[in-house]
Amino acid sequence: MKSYIAKSRSVADKLAEEISSGILSPGTKFSSIRTLATRFDVSQKVIMDAMDILESEKMVERYPRSGIFVKEKRQRTNILALILIPEKTNAYISSLLQILLPENRSPDIEFCCYTIDYYKRFAELDGIINKFKPDCILVCAPLYTERDLEFYKKLPFPVVFIGDFAKPERIHTSLFQVTGDNYSVGAAAAKQLIEETASRKAVYLCGENDYFFYRETMRGFCETATRLGIEYFACELPHGFRSAFPSEIKRRIDDMIRKSTFAGFGDCPIIDIGSSYAELFYRFGHGIQKRLYVMRQTHESETIFFRQIYCIIRHATANPLSPRTVVSISEYKLKSYPMEK
Repeated sequence: MKSYIAKSRSVADKLAEEISSGILSPGTKFSSIRTLATRFDVSQKVIMDAMDILESEKMVERYPRSGIFVKEKRQRTNILALILIPEKTNAYISSLLQILLPENRSPDIEFCCYTIDYYKRFAELDGIINKFKPDCILVCAPLYTERDLEFYKKLPFPVVFIGDFAKPERIHTSLFQVTGDNYSVGAAAAKQLIEETASRKAVYLCGENDYFFYRETMRGFCETATRLGIEYFACELPHGFRSAFPSEIKRRIDDMIRKSTFAGFGDCPIIDIGSSYAELFYRFGHGIQKRLYVMRQTHESETIFFRQIYCIIRHATANPLSPRTVVSISEYKLKSYPMEK
């Protein structure tokens, strides 16, 4: 047994010398385990143990399905977080990217962003990770599924999910996550409706109830509206509505306005909590501009949300085996649309 351990230590020392002398520069990928075993005339198990030794000494890094690399020498003490951005963004992702503005930055965390094709993400991720070699990854939770979680669990660093998964009931594992209290946002919209407009009737724009965010905000709005004696007409907008052809969007909006008018909601405010549909209704819905309202997160609340993201990044990189979910209690205000500059 001593001879076996000595061989692993000997191989590790020789490779460490090549790294220190510059023969193997930072970022260099090692040859296969089999090739190294042939080179040093030892078993593959000895090579694997030697790599374990080098990894424990922080001289190499492993990347699943990619190989083993000489560790990069980063001249910094702060954390590098990679933000994966889908090609097609929405209002939520745009608001999340405000964390990159100078006034929202934290000096101990660096960000790098990469735009990724959602439908090719599994093929692209290995190359992206090898290129940036981050300490953690930030992703927008609503876009990801159980299959993504299985992939991310195999990475040698933590992944932080921002927001809610579309179908969280299918997620059966603890995660690093920062999300919001969607029910409270919907409830606040109903309360502020009376304060801002003095109206007891409203048309409520919402996405498909299959999605957690829309389901919870709608539940908060509807239950609170009922308690306050507010009548509402819910317009559930189908998935893909925003990306449809303009003529199709206009047809659907005209149809919704016609139905709400027929139901007795023709002269009441139209409320969009997610602010994803307001612009389309403003552009294509004739005669509704003065009655359109959106829920906007306050600047102070947004600052707190970003601060909580930084806290979870620090926790995740320091304690990668201790997942934690933070529910941010966000403050939203009902604003008329378009908002004054």
